[in-house]
Amino acid sequence: MKNILVVLSLVMAAFSFQASAAALSWGKIPPISSTISAGGTGNTLFGSQIGLANNVNLSVTWEFLLSAANEVVVNLSSLKVVPTWLTSVMLDGKEINQVGCSAGNGDLVACTNGAWLFKGDLSAGAHVIALIGLTNGNNSGYQINVETDDDIDPTPTPLPGALWLFGSVLVGLIKLTRNSKA
Repeated sequence: MKNILVVLSLVMAAFSFQASAAALSWGKIPPISSTISAGGTGNTLFGSQIGLANNVNLSVTWEFLLSAANEVVVNLSSLKVVPTWLTSVMLDGKEINQVGCSAGNGDLVACTNGAWLFKGDLSAGAHVIALIGLTNGNNSGYQINVETDDDIDPTPTPLPGALWLFGSVLVGLIKLTRNSKA
């Protein structure tokens, strides 16, 4: 009898906290065409837009969905072949930091060879990446990478109290059955 109670207690303790892994998926994105591609599953998404005409104002939004709160890395960069001058990249209405920019002519805003990087905690739900820029030649473009950080332990979700109550009643019934047989 004691062995059954010990095993049942260990099983209930093992299931008392469940990990909730965060998964990513694309929400609303620009229509897929010959210039736009998007993909990825699980904890990594990618998207790009290429083949843009010369000297066109760019204003595009990409939405991704996060299934559970987690640390997320968003990286957006101009394509190396014919870059796009990205002047502003925002995540949920807040400016993303620009790294590795060495724009010419003292123009540190219109960066053609830098990256835009966000790394931080985001809540579950929809998040919008908005970018503004100017194309710098035919076939210019950009690429977006979004991924969750696998090194972070997800927030544990406690088991509901009703299951604990059911388990204790079940143990009591087993004990009562054993005592009535004796």
